[in-house]
Amino acid sequence: MFLEFIILGLSVANAVIAPLTYWKIYNWWDFYIPIVIFVTTYIIALLLVILFLQIMGMVLRYLLKKMPNNKILTHRARFFLKSGLTLINFHSNVKVKTKGLAKLPKNERFLLVCNHRSNYDPMISIEQLNRFEVDFITKESNMKIPVASNYLKALNFLPVDRNDPIQSLKMMNKAIQLIQEDICSIGVYPEGTRGHTEKMLPFHEGVFNIAIKAQCPIVIVTVKNTDCIKKNAPFKRTKVFHDIVTVIPYEEIEGKTAKAVSDLVRDIMENNLRRYQQHE
Repeated sequence: MFLEFIILGLSVANAVIAPLTYWKIYNWWDFYIPIVIFVTTYIIALLLVILFLQIMGMVLRYLLKKMPNNKILTHRARFFLKSGLTLINFHSNVKVKTKGLAKLPKNERFLLVCNHRSNYDPMISIEQLNRFEVDFITKESNMKIPVASNYLKALNFLPVDRNDPIQSLKMMNKAIQLIQEDICSIGVYPEGTRGHTEKMLPFHEGVFNIAIKAQCPIVIVTVKNTDCIKKNAPFKRTKVFHDIVTVIPYEEIEGKTAKAVSDLVRDIMENNLRRYQQHE
């Protein structure tokens, strides 16, 4: 909420100061003046913040290209990326309830897997898990999103072309390397694309080879209600449930096939999502 406080602070300050100085109120029917000033200032401040994020993203992307994985620069990139996503979620009127943060590994990298219902899914996970340094395998088109693309490229987000098996394999190997070298944790959506019903789509079992080969734990996350954000925003609030369900240590998947691990993870996800359906 750092950037949002700045925008709101500037808007309120100008709405108070302006009627006392350069746009004075002389009659009772001029009550609209502070409202107009607040809205105008808010829009201008928001545009300036977006421009600032764009410039910082370009600078950080350039510097991290020269000094890959520099911890100070990476921390700054994550901070500004989170701030931008918080701004989006705020204006989308999203209230996120995250459960189970204490379950996350604190001194080792992991593979995060989550069900997929909306474009908001990664935005919410990145914002909520910012301090755990989770970068996602994502579709190539996401690497072209204005403003955000600079941060995705500055960090270790991995674009994948689902129609190119060789390129997909390279990205999988890169993900394994990032985990093994303690650079970042990796997030994936085993369904591969967004589902449009409560029932999850079939899993792409191959993504679980990342955890098997990197010999790292698997963090299982479920999201609920993100598919409602688009139709509710911005006037109706959407309450999103973002659960860290459990962590499967590497010892429990050691020697298992990717399919066996996939089936195990899917069962855990479905059981957790079913719990919400029973209370609806």
